[in-house]
Amino acid sequence: MMLNKLIIIGCSALKLKHAAPAKDLYIGSIFKKLFNLANRIGGDIYILSSLHGLILPDTIIEPYEHGIKSYVFDLKFSGIEKQQQGIKRRAENKIKVVELREKLRLQGITDKNYDMVYVGTSEYYLPALENVVLTKPYKHLLKGSGGFFNLQGNYINEQYDRLDMLPLGNHKSHQKWYKENKIR
Repeated sequence: MMLNKLIIIGCSALKLKHAAPAKDLYIGSIFKKLFNLANRIGGDIYILSSLHGLILPDTIIEPYEHGIKSYVFDLKFSGIEKQQQGIKRRAENKIKVVELREKLRLQGITDKNYDMVYVGTSEYYLPALENVVLTKPYKHLLKGSGGFFNLQGNYINEQYDRLDMLPLGNHKSHQKWYKENKIR
């Protein structure tokens, strides 16, 4: 039986300096590896953009700066400034996640008609996706049973061989769904 698959991968902070199809605009190495993995898996591929929501790989977009910042951003500061920047970053991220959730809700793309869903995004984007686009458990391409992995080297390329071993789901809200559907 052929599974109907949805694959959502995150965008990249590194971009070309001119408009291009999304699959070409994002030039970060993790994005490129995830896009290749998504093509190997096969299915409907969407790219999650913090500015545009879910976009198809051939959608032409302009470069932009609107990402959700990780704690790494705070490391360039020290002392009280580091604390203040961390508070500011988390507040800005929260607003961006709320805005992105609303964009995704309006787009109306969900996992409802898919047998299997794979997600390859930063953990910072999961709150925007879960319970809006992702309404049932999914397999996270950047995560294994021990948490998020180091993305250096061949990890993402080798993940294709581990798809069956990836844990199903990622969020505590799915535990009830697992029990009701007897999925382990």
